[in-house]
Amino acid sequence: MNLLLQIGPQIEGVTDLIASKKSLKFNSGGVPSRIKRINRNGVLSGFEITSLLHESLFTPFSQKASWWDTYNKTKHNLAQSQFDITYLSVMDALAALAALHRLSDAINGTSTENLEYVLDKQYWEKTFEIQVRRKTSTAIGIPGPWKSKTFKISNYFVYNPDC
Repeated sequence: MNLLLQIGPQIEGVTDLIASKKSLKFNSGGVPSRIKRINRNGVLSGFEITSLLHESLFTPFSQKASWWDTYNKTKHNLAQSQFDITYLSVMDALAALAALHRLSDAINGTSTENLEYVLDKQYWEKTFEIQVRRKTSTAIGIPGPWKSKTFKISNYFVYNPDC
């Protein structure tokens, strides 16, 4: 419960950071409308987010963000809603936060003239890893997946203005 209650403000902060870098204007509606605006061209819903511990794929942006609803209900009515929290809702919220951090990292590492392309799914590709003598490595010339202590995101930004 405490973890989910800590993730919500972090997600709000990272969406604010992305908005400030991209000069996005948000309508009212809170975090769900911010995420919808950021994901307008499918960038977040296209991310492959894998739990390193469970090797499970999480897609917190592919449907309605039920993890956010669970967080919000718990925040406003802790006594009643704490029983609605599941392991999956916490993991989805963590996966959402990891994806937003991945996107923020790409925005921070992209030149100003190419920022408009970062929020477009078509300019993100998936990395792949190959097994070589029991070690995992990334294919030559392809950036490796973005990793945190909990998740791996196998998408990287590949906009090339010369193509």
